[in-house]
Amino acid sequence: MSIQEILHEEWRIAILTSLKALPGSVGYEGLLQKLVASYHHYYLTRDEMQSELRWLRDAGLVRLHDNVTPSRITYTATLSDKGLAVAEGRLRAAGVRLPGE
Repeated sequence: MSIQEILHEEWRIAILTSLKALPGSVGYEGLLQKLVASYHHYYLTRDEMQSELRWLRDAGLVRLHDNVTPSRITYTATLSDKGLAVAEGRLRAAGVRLPGE
């Protein structure tokens, strides 16, 4: 496994566990960037965060809502039941590190 693949797995579980900690398991990308940086010490760019959120959506681990403004699109993510199971370590998902591993 490459260093880049390991980083992506780490980032994804950090995003999922951050969402799990939020009320209603819902968070916008800017807040998720701050939480991932503050609690997991990963400093993702806006593009990296959006890319990971889309990956998690495609894997069925989050649902995304597009917030369209004249200058850009931002995302609000909601943890799915499958994403919650992964965040809690009850389910393994390819491309996502197990929490606490």
